[in-house]
Amino acid sequence: MATLVFDIETSAQPVENFDETQQEYLFREADNLTGVGIALTDLAWLALWEGRYEDSLRLEGASATVKDRVGGPPGGFAGILEGRPDEEARAHLPEDEADRAWEEGRAMRR
Repeated sequence: MATLVFDIETSAQPVENFDETQQEYLFREADNLTGVGIALTDLAWLALWEGRYEDSLRLEGASATVKDRVGGPPGGFAGILEGRPDEEARAHLPEDEADRAWEEGRAMRR
């Protein structure tokens, strides 16, 4: 089951810092896993454009896991972008670092 954070400002804190009521507010089950996969790809593009190549690979790796599970469509931003953020991010990193970041993303679960 996927969980989304709805309050970015406070979510940078460890989850243990929040009481049960706060956690229920911040973390909710996502009903549209296809949309989650697309949103992760969108975030991967943004990380790429900001030069955060490892984050881009992690996000796209997580997106690939979600899309594999639910059969989600490729790409993000309503399919208007060509290419893949992970391929572009890999061009900026040594192969071992890129592979590690990708696998970290593929392993993300909640």
